[in-house]
Amino acid sequence: MEMISCFQNPMQTSLTTMVPTITAIVIWSVLQLKLLVDEVRDAIRTVRSSKLGIWQGLLRDYFTFWNAVDWVSMCVAVMAVFFWLNLRTKVETVNGLLPAAVRGTLYPTGTTVQERRLQYQPTADAWFAAAEQMSLANSACTVTIILYPLVIMLRLFKSFQAQPRLAIVTETIKTAIPDLAHFFIVVLCIFGCLFVNSIVFFGQDLESFRALTHGWVTGTGIHGRPDSTWMLMVVSLVSLNMLLAIVLDSYAYEKEKASELKTLLQQLWEVVRRRQERRHGLRVNLQEIWDAFLVEFNYDVKAMMVNRTLITPDSLMKLARCSMEYFKKSRTLALGSGLRLSEFAFGSGKRCIRTGPAERLEIGHLTDEAPEDTVELVAEKLDYFERLQAPGDATYDFYFSEEHTSQDKASKAWISKMVSELSGDLKQTFHHGLRRYHVWQDHIEKEQTELHASITDMQNLVQQHAGMIQGMIYAVDSLLEPSHHQVASGAAGPSTAAGAPS
Repeated sequence: MEMISCFQNPMQTSLTTMVPTITAIVIWSVLQLKLLVDEVRDAIRTVRSSKLGIWQGLLRDYFTFWNAVDWVSMCVAVMAVFFWLNLRTKVETVNGLLPAAVRGTLYPTGTTVQERRLQYQPTADAWFAAAEQMSLANSACTVTIILYPLVIMLRLFKSFQAQPRLAIVTETIKTAIPDLAHFFIVVLCIFGCLFVNSIVFFGQDLESFRALTHGWVTGTGIHGRPDSTWMLMVVSLVSLNMLLAIVLDSYAYEKEKASELKTLLQQLWEVVRRRQERRHGLRVNLQEIWDAFLVEFNYDVKAMMVNRTLITPDSLMKLARCSMEYFKKSRTLALGSGLRLSEFAFGSGKRCIRTGPAERLEIGHLTDEAPEDTVELVAEKLDYFERLQAPGDATYDFYFSEEHTSQDKASKAWISKMVSELSGDLKQTFHHGLRRYHVWQDHIEKEQTELHASITDMQNLVQQHAGMIQGMIYAVDSLLEPSHHQVASGAAGPSTAAGAPS
């Protein structure tokens, strides 16, 4: 028997608990409606821009993994609300039948026990049936609410994709999935064979190995004794370390990719800075530009991305339909190209250059001049600072050091300077060449020394081999001398015998 409890009326609580609860419910409902509207708009735009029809466009261009996660989260949220309302209905039914059941228990009518039982039986059956339905509704609501945080966790992973440092965990899992899949295939095959072997070997004698499901759980023990040796060797020392090596290798790879990217605090500060600039009219929102391009291309993202039309500040200002000034658009394009241009701001016919380089050029004041005149002023200032004498500046000395001398002196000075530079370059070249020659000579001498040592070793080895050969010849001669004496004595014997009769 299990104890199941339900709230009789969750709204009957203190005001300090009621207000935050209602506020959270309202915010959650608004966010769910916003998510639904955004997804429906996105689906409609995808269908409009697709040339494959409604279903093919949705399947190929819209239903990605993260869009599926969003729809699953909305479906689970609707299911949670439905089951919670159903639970409240069942609880109200039980609460309505409870007073009659209590009265039938405390104040029974009838003179005999049989009459009381007959009168109380319908009320008790109705109440217990309602309580059973309430318990089933409570179980369904609990399971749905348990699933909802898991779906929210997947949506958080989607949000983490916007920050590379936060996405390291998800990217590590994504990178390690192929290796983990192959690893678990091998491990499951090994343990599957072990489980089947345990069932075949111990299944007739031990009840714990009577089926595959029981053998899976009892694989770490045999006849009540934990077989910790093979469990420690196979699982802890081999499998676990291999699993950690796969995960850590993927983590190191993803961490190296994200090491040069912005941290969460840096990105947060950049968001705050951009928001302040948008409030002061110094920056245009990129989402507005994106929406303007979508409208121009009839919400066809593919056609917009493959378009090769050159974007200019004028076309961007006309497309975005906003009151941003010309050079603010220029700054947006420059930042998009990785450049660092100065910010220009116009206001009531006045012009102001507001960046650090402008302040160094001393033209950061307001002026009523036309933009062309101001550009000429900037050019004059830049030319002045380029010609400004700086002691030790090689560029200035090369171009402007002989401005006040005669042509002949300037030519002679230039020729002398070129000859000096050429002699210096030749000296440096010869110096490097001689150094390389010395290095080569040292290397050749070292190789010659090694070659001489090798030849000496070979001579010693040849002398040793010659001595060994002489020794072998002497040994062979020593072995052959007794046989020669025997042959000589055998030849002399018959001649002596033949000469005796004479």
